[in-house]
Amino acid sequence: IAKGYGVDQVAALVREKGYRDFLVEIGGEVYVSGRRKDGTPWRIGINQPLPDAPLDRVYRVVPLQNQAMATSGDYRNFFIKDGVRYSHILDPKTGYPVETAVVSASVTADTCTFADGLATALVVLGPEKAVALVEQLDSVECFLVSQDRDGKLIDRASKGFPMAP
Repeated sequence: IAKGYGVDQVAALVREKGYRDFLVEIGGEVYVSGRRKDGTPWRIGINQPLPDAPLDRVYRVVPLQNQAMATSGDYRNFFIKDGVRYSHILDPKTGYPVETAVVSASVTADTCTFADGLATALVVLGPEKAVALVEQLDSVECFLVSQDRDGKLIDRASKGFPMAP
């Protein structure tokens, strides 16, 4: 949650200096306040959740205003040994790398610290439990991308997740 916390601290400092319309981003974790210069909501991209996708390949665009968004996934940080793929995200129940179909979890929330921590937890939970949990939380939404055995990406979102048209 370090990057999310850092985003929240920088956003608080910028707000304290009197700015209302701004975007803070640290390593993919984001907080936006107000609107863009043209009056429209900020548009934040979710990276294509594939290991070989360029860093600037956008999979989905999310319009945000006065919110944080964090994305967690294992499509960049993993290794393969003896044909087995090991994620950098650990399952707290086993202490071993998580084995889940979720390759990317994006969370919108009031703070980036919370969004950052929850996004990682949702990867661990798996798609069904993750969306069910988020549906019980106030002011929190999620967008999950899972990958089936054939490599096809499957999108799931909580009811109120903001998607660009």
